[in-house]
Amino acid sequence: VDIHIRPTRMRVEPTVGNGLEKPSLVCCDQVRAVATSRVTEKTGSLDSRLLSKIRTLIADTVGWEIGDVYDIDSDV
Repeated sequence: VDIHIRPTRMRVEPTVGNGLEKPSLVCCDQVRAVATSRVTEKTGSLDSRLLSKIRTLIADTVGWEIGDVYDIDSDV
């Protein structure tokens, strides 16, 4: 049996640049759609390099090619 275990979560440490107050966990195996009206408070921000890593990890987790992932910054 050929089993490949891939990490599906990414820890993000707080920095001055991201504005997080405590370590956070990006759960790429638990992607959910959330209405923007339910997002009431911004807790931090991620730079484009880290967002790219997260997009790749999500694509790997769900079995997509990275080109199949829409740019979340676009108006699709």
